[in-house]
Amino acid sequence: SALKKVEKGNGYIIRLVNMSNKKQDFELKLNRNIYKSSMSEIKGEKLGKGKIAYSINPFEIATFFID
Repeated sequence: SALKKVEKGNGYIIRLVNMSNKKQDFELKLNRNIYKSSMSEIKGEKLGKGKIAYSINPFEIATFFID
């Protein structure tokens, strides 16, 4: 898992990795807008502001754009 500043523009990228063979549920709590993203670090669908609930499938990498 990682947190880093985006290479172009303003914002941060959070990457979470599920290394288990079971689906993992979690909450992400930030006082910011949270978007689904990809390895290309482009804003995707807005998931919420402040807090989101999300699930990561086995061996999946989930990427989020924060602004």
